[in-house]
Amino acid sequence: GLRVGYAILGEQLAEALAASAADTYITPALIGQALRREGSKSGRVLAAIRSERVDSLLDDPEVDHDAVRRFGVHTGLWVPLVFHGNPIGVLAVHDKLGTEGERFTDEDVRLAETYASRASVAVYMSQRVAREALRSAEIGITEALDAIDAGDPERLRDELGDVLFQVVFHSILAAEAGARAGARCRSISRSGRSDGCCP
Repeated sequence: GLRVGYAILGEQLAEALAASAADTYITPALIGQALRREGSKSGRVLAAIRSERVDSLLDDPEVDHDAVRRFGVHTGLWVPLVFHGNPIGVLAVHDKLGTEGERFTDEDVRLAETYASRASVAVYMSQRVAREALRSAEIGITEALDAIDAGDPERLRDELGDVLFQVVFHSILAAEAGARAGARCRSISRSGRSDGCCP
C-alpha cells in the first residue's frame, strides 16, 4: 500500500498543474490544488518525460520541502503520463507501506510505469470524448436556439432530443473507455506484469 497517491493533469500542460485525485489516507485537500510546474519535481519529470524515485524527500533539493512537511511524507516516485510521445500529466506516489524506510524498488518503478502507460490512454480518451461531446452539444444548442428564433416547437423538440442523445452517448463512451483501462490496470497491478497489453 501507499500513504499518498495522486495524479497531476495539465490541460494543454498549462503553467500550473492541478492535483486531480488524491488518496483518502492523507487528505482530500490535495484535490484541485495548483502546483507550480516550474521548479517542482512533477514539472521536471513532465519536462524530461522520465520517471524519478527519491528515497529521502527532505534530502532532495528539487522537492518542495514545505509540502513534504505539511503532508508528512518521506519517499516519492514520480512517473510521467505520456500518450503518443506527448506528456499529459504525472502520477505521483509517496511512502510505500510495509517496507523498511517506506522506499520504492526498481520493480515498483516498472509497475508504476506500466500502470501509467494504461492510465495515459484512459486520460487521453476521456478528454477526447469530453471535447467531442462538448462540440456536439454546442452544435445542438445552436440549432435549438435557431428553432426558438424561428418559432418552430417541433424542430426545437427534435434538436433538444439530439442534444440529450449526444450527452448520453458520449457519457457511455467515456465510461466504457475508463472501465476498459481500469480493468487492464487492475490486472497489471495484481499480476505485477504487463501481460502483453502495454507497449
